Amino acid sequence: MIVIHQRADEAGRSPDRPCYYDAEANVLGQSYTVRARYGACHDLARELVAAGIPDQPVTTIHQPQGWRIGYPSLHRMALRTIVTAERFATLAGATEHLPQNRGETADHGSLHLPAENPSFEAAV
Repeated sequence: MIVIHQRADEAGRSPDRPCYYDAEANVLGQSYTVRARYGACHDLARELVAAGIPDQPVTTIHQPQGWRIGYPSLHRMALRTIVTAERFATLAGATEHLPQNRGETADHGSLHLPAENPSFEAAV
């Protein structure tokens, strides 16, 4: 299983733009890092697939809140793209081509929230 850690760089936030997010993972002794305003974890998943990392489950941990999101497949996660447009705040979709040797797994993930934040957990 791959663990991706994501942190917000609040200094990059502006009134009309969200902050940057840094996503990093250490796989087989190699460190991978991506910085993006939208979809940093998905960008990192594409980097890992391009580096030849085999398909496996992924957990992303969002700091400092500790939220965890689980994905059953690295290669399916890499298909998710987040883009921005003038008319829409954020658009999400899938890429046109599947990575080679993709796993035959579900197209969804799971969300795990820390127990110390029951008000947010109840809203989900």
